[in-house]
Amino acid sequence: MIRKITQFFVNLVKKYLPDAFTVALCFAVVIFAVGMIVGGQSFGQMLDHWATGFFSMLPFTLQMIMVMFTGHALASSNIVKRGLRTIARIPNNNVQAIILLYACTFALCYFNWGLGLIGGAIIAKEIAHVKRGMHFPLLVAVAYGANNTLLGLSSGIPLLVATEGHFLEAEIGVIPLSQTLFSSWNIIITVCSFAVCIAMYAAMAPKTTDLIIEADPALFEEKEIVEIKKDRKDMTFSEKLNSSKILTGLVVAIGLLYFVKYVINNGANLNIETVIILFFILGMLVYGTPKKYSDAVKESMISCAGIALQFPIYASIMGMMKSAGITDMIANGFIEMSTAETFPLFTFLSAGLINFMIPGGGSQWAVQGPIMVAAGLELGVEPAKVAMSLAWGDVWTNLLQPFWAIPVLAVAKLEIKDVMGYCATVAIGMGVVVGGLLMIL
Repeated sequence: MIRKITQFFVNLVKKYLPDAFTVALCFAVVIFAVGMIVGGQSFGQMLDHWATGFFSMLPFTLQMIMVMFTGHALASSNIVKRGLRTIARIPNNNVQAIILLYACTFALCYFNWGLGLIGGAIIAKEIAHVKRGMHFPLLVAVAYGANNTLLGLSSGIPLLVATEGHFLEAEIGVIPLSQTLFSSWNIIITVCSFAVCIAMYAAMAPKTTDLIIEADPALFEEKEIVEIKKDRKDMTFSEKLNSSKILTGLVVAIGLLYFVKYVINNGANLNIETVIILFFILGMLVYGTPKKYSDAVKESMISCAGIALQFPIYASIMGMMKSAGITDMIANGFIEMSTAETFPLFTFLSAGLINFMIPGGGSQWAVQGPIMVAAGLELGVEPAKVAMSLAWGDVWTNLLQPFWAIPVLAVAKLEIKDVMGYCATVAIGMGVVVGGLLMIL
């Protein structure tokens, strides 16, 4: 049954789903029209909303890009890649490969979504490289999906509400991770989501060889890098600085001391900035010199191109939805149907719907958070439960939202239509499990 449902979605998306950037443009045009027809805005007003929103999320965009390129550079380092290639040799068939890949990517993403996103794609690529007979589109779908079936230590919403000075602090205070990510009910949801999703992906593995699509051999062709080594006495002053391990060590020491100080003062309540610093430190450490790390980051920035291109479009969509009252209409529509018991479920569903137009937990929280928090307080629902319900809704429909798949597809050199059918099937199962648990726990 799962294979039949999956094949239906695979055929559907291959026929009708355009590129991720095209999807974003379509959303922008639709929301522009909805703002005038449903929101009662004039054409001129919608133009202003579009322009105002276009650059409204630049700080958050930069944070996301920094998380991405620091995670990508770390995952692409020789020491990490050697470890990943060792892991890639373990499975002997597609089911084993799916289970191993999902578990490894899940663990990486729990620590940092940027590392998991790129690390998972690299593991999938290495499995296809060292093992014959692997269904590559499904492996890439697993690598992407494993990043969107959990909330980890770098999840935007729980980190934001755990940071002093966040914009809703006056209403809900600072909520520590012990009440959100590390709460008993959220751990139960995470474990159940893991079990259901990994089982669904494993059930999708092709049973016959004629259904297997292997990776293009050209994917594994690596450019030969010729490194010209010089004796230190023959180097110029600038070359010595570029290759200085002492300079790198000093910067790593500064960053590490700050990180230790932060953990001593704040415990495990890591915020976005702290995670970026941590991966910057680790990246500098594994590459050893400023020049090598700089070159690695240049390569990593390629994976950020799609985010840099699309985020302003989604920021403009966010601006139009907020200013035209569309987000309020959607959220209030779900609120009107809610009771104290069902409010987490409807928050989850509304967040999943709004996430199609506003991907990214932080930006969605900025738009939808105030509405849901106010309603939750009125109904007597804990702010931590509201925040996590919204966060789960955001990550849930990322499975169907091509925005965050861009870096994975860049590594695998596939198109969104190659993987989205598999993710759509898992999205159904995850929605039932997480939505139901949010209501009863």
